[in-house]
Amino acid sequence: MIKTARQLKDLIRNLSREKSADAQLLMRNYMMERFLERISLSEYRDKFILKAVL
Repeated sequence: MIKTARQLKDLIRNLSREKSADAQLLMRNYMMERFLERISLSEYRDKFILKAVL
């Protein structure tokens, strides 16, 4: 379980090296997934409307 920002950065850095992926892209995907997870667990989840922008 990730408890600190440092642990998250280290995890992302290691994943980016293993998968030859951009660390910034991995971080953005992680943050978006966490944001969506937190919304889904919120008591206000039915009040949100999310739109995708290209």
